[in-house]
Amino acid sequence: MTTQAENIATLTRQNAAVAPRTSPEDRRAARAESEARAAIARNNTRIAKAHTRAVDAVSQIIERPIPTRDVVVKAGGYANARGNRLNAYSLGLPGSPDVALDQTDLDNLRRASQEAVRNHPIARAIIARLVGMCAPERVSFQARTSSPEYNRYIEAAFRDWWENHADFRGVDSGPDLLRQVQEAAAVDGDIGINLVYSDRGPQIQLVAGERVTTPYSVMSKQMACGVEYDAAGRVAAYRVCDWNQWGSLDFGSSQRLSSRHFILARNWRHLRPGQSRGEPLLSGCLHLIEQLSELKAAVLVAARIGACFSVLVYSENPAEKQAAMLTALDEAGDVPGDNDRDANTQVMRPGGMLHMKTGEKVEQLKPEFPSDSVGVFIVSTLREIGADVGLPIEAYVYDTTETTFYGGKAAMAISQHETIRTWQNWVKPIMTRIFRFWADASVANGSLKDHPERNRHVWVSPPAPAYDEKEAVETGLLKVAHNLMSKAELCQQVTGNDLADVQDARAAETQRETDLGITPPALPGSSATQDAAAKAGDKSKAKTGGPAKSPQEAAP
Repeated sequence: MTTQAENIATLTRQNAAVAPRTSPEDRRAARAESEARAAIARNNTRIAKAHTRAVDAVSQIIERPIPTRDVVVKAGGYANARGNRLNAYSLGLPGSPDVALDQTDLDNLRRASQEAVRNHPIARAIIARLVGMCAPERVSFQARTSSPEYNRYIEAAFRDWWENHADFRGVDSGPDLLRQVQEAAAVDGDIGINLVYSDRGPQIQLVAGERVTTPYSVMSKQMACGVEYDAAGRVAAYRVCDWNQWGSLDFGSSQRLSSRHFILARNWRHLRPGQSRGEPLLSGCLHLIEQLSELKAAVLVAARIGACFSVLVYSENPAEKQAAMLTALDEAGDVPGDNDRDANTQVMRPGGMLHMKTGEKVEQLKPEFPSDSVGVFIVSTLREIGADVGLPIEAYVYDTTETTFYGGKAAMAISQHETIRTWQNWVKPIMTRIFRFWADASVANGSLKDHPERNRHVWVSPPAPAYDEKEAVETGLLKVAHNLMSKAELCQQVTGNDLADVQDARAAETQRETDLGITPPALPGSSATQDAAAKAGDKSKAKTGGPAKSPQEAAP
């Protein structure tokens, strides 16, 4: 009897005799396949080990405590430069100033700002109050040459051109154009001013900020948002496109305008130096204006809903209601409520009475929204918006109910020094370039007499609105008395006029009153009034034998 081992050996010999002999190529192929399988196995082993190490590392990080602010500071770093799961915030984009404010972001901000001014009363009020208080259309030109005659001559000539012939289109006056410039700089971020020579002499043409852009055909390293720079990094020219017949930009009509005759009036609020374009004034608070508008709409809807649903009727007999609905269906042949009033709805009128059925009770609805905190939130949002644009809430909302006299006075004083005067001074360099362009062109064509000092001039802005004009005048007179201010500076600060013009006008008035035999009245604070008061005091002293007494002292 054969064993199992013998049977296996016999089968092995039979298979070996039957199986064909392998060639060297087959053996090499089998060896290569075996080595490949071994390599794959070793690679899988390394991947598994790496995965295990990664899991262990992540577990250690999760279990590690978050470093506190003190730990970070002691380590020599800035706590706000590191974020964690508790203070995740955006760090912004690195790179040049034009990376953060590229052409796409600028276009989006400009459209959003225009939309806000068109449809949101708060945004419209901010721009209107800012431009109204700055009053750029009232800026006056005052020559400062050594010849008073030439000063009056060139002032009259420039005033005539500025008010009647400055606009290239022939529609607006120069003051109107300057107001549009400031409005566009606040809403759009910047606006172009093209200085052109036409058959009617030197003129200016306003160019919308959207038209200053970089066409794809001229994009280069020296171009940024329509501004072209030279090798030294100075502004060389601007790229301006026209509007097509559909109201969009025609990039094929791009023109290169030299910076000598083109002014890009940018908003002075720049976040970084070297920024090519200006950003809209409302760019930092557009989301607040939108949220405020949405909140007011939600409050209005809630109030209307609360007024409609005044009472709820509860019934303990629902079967009776179902029978009534079926009856209404049979009689009307339609679903109740398709008309203006549901079959189970009673109209509530002022002073009316609601007649209830058996088993019904009434509960009055008391809407919880809007609550009293909504008004507080709205005022807080308005103050945050005002802080961003540099205007107190009292200035652009015209609301002083929650402001004391001195609080409103301080707020207006801050806005005068930080916002209004800054915008007023922003206009003056623009007007200087316009004046020199007009003067050079007018002297070249012979319409203006030349003078070696014709470019010596100043621009006088209208006075900023004062919360207490009497105190402002008295403070100015005190500064003049102590030689801290000249009369000319005080006159410009209080009235916005030239002291020489005021003196000439007063002299002419006095001479005419003298010729007509009119005794001018003594004005409060004048020398004549003070002399009269002194004489009256001397007379009283002589009669009583002592100093004059006040009405309170003289009273028994």
